Amino acid sequence: EEHNGVLHREDNVCYFKLISLLNEDERVVGLHYLGPNAGEIIQGFSVAMRAGATKAHFDDTVGIHPVIAEEFCILSVTKRSGASTNKKGC
Repeated sequence: EEHNGVLHREDNVCYFKLISLLNEDERVVGLHYLGPNAGEIIQGFSVAMRAGATKAHFDDTVGIHPVIAEEFCILSVTKRSGASTNKKGC
């Protein structure tokens, strides 16, 4: 069966994923974002990635509130943890 994506996404629902290399001090090598203003958000973070940003750099950054891009600065659930990634509110 072919996966056709999400049938319907509520207006206030976004998806985030930060990809880092554990063996390189969690250097960020990619990120995924599905939500409003994706182009502007990805472009801004691409500069940080090209400069060698690590997960710690993202964690130490104070996100601008209330914009959705701040979520990249407070991501804490890892795929390995198996914890739910669902979040309500800001």
